[in-house]
Amino acid sequence: MKTREMSHVFSFHFSLSKAYYFLFCLVSKPNVTLGNSEAVKFDQVIENIGGGYNPATGKFTAPVSGIYSISVSIMSEPTNEMHLGIMRNDVRLSVVYSNKGTYPQATNTLNFSMKKGDTAWVQRITGRVLHAPANMPYNVFTAVLIAMT
Repeated sequence: MKTREMSHVFSFHFSLSKAYYFLFCLVSKPNVTLGNSEAVKFDQVIENIGGGYNPATGKFTAPVSGIYSISVSIMSEPTNEMHLGIMRNDVRLSVVYSNKGTYPQATNTLNFSMKKGDTAWVQRITGRVLHAPANMPYNVFTAVLIAMT
């Protein structure tokens, strides 16, 4: 009996060069007080691959046109409910709401298109104080390019 061997060759090509953009940052200062319509400035930048985030303004600028996943997590003080807007340029796309209570936390993730140069950022609507105890990353902002367009 003759045995026949079959061989299969699989080839994968995957390149991240110039197409990989990733941001991860958080608020590191305890109990940040925000002004009316102020941008939240996530001051501790963990990753900023592609260089799109500016901690001085709190805004992520799309380095290339594409579909981005933007995620925001917040924690307010127990006596302070908070509404924060997820913004594309000057348009509010969604709201993250943290109710009063025992250090309530809220998260929202959106996937939306951005043209090169568009900004994504987090804006205070109501409430004043983000709770950020030392070494506890409760207030987080991330941006990831899902696909170039």
